[in-house]
Amino acid sequence: MEGLAIGIGTTMLLHCDLICASNDTQFQLPFVNLGLVPEVGASYLLPRLIGHAKAAELILLGGMFGAEEAVTLGLVNNALPADEVAQAAEPAVMALVKQPPNAVINSKALLKAPLTGNLRDRVRGEIVQFGAGIKSEEFTEALTAFMERREPTF
Repeated sequence: MEGLAIGIGTTMLLHCDLICASNDTQFQLPFVNLGLVPEVGASYLLPRLIGHAKAAELILLGGMFGAEEAVTLGLVNNALPADEVAQAAEPAVMALVKQPPNAVINSKALLKAPLTGNLRDRVRGEIVQFGAGIKSEEFTEALTAFMERREPTF
């Protein structure tokens, strides 16, 4: 991403998994400044991602911040010169499209699930999905491809 990410331009990033930004990208959550509240789940996702204190600062004060701070906060994966952003994202995209689709979908669901219950509850949920994964065609193909020393086809 390049340029300004103001309001929804920043909050939509909270729903993304892998984000490359240009060094000159500026971010802002100006909702309170405008007499509004955050939208698109920002009040739920942002504290979970960066902690309550920093989320409160960004939302309640509504100041601008740059790409390097966004990287430090974990809002974006990296900040690069503008002419390198698309090129830097390509290897991740290419690697992701080669992954088993159901494993990606289920892993994303686990990553995005609310942090409720306790670690034991989460491990139990993972075990159920892990067990189903071992019985899947995706796992069979991944294991077969590994044994045959070839790339899997999903």
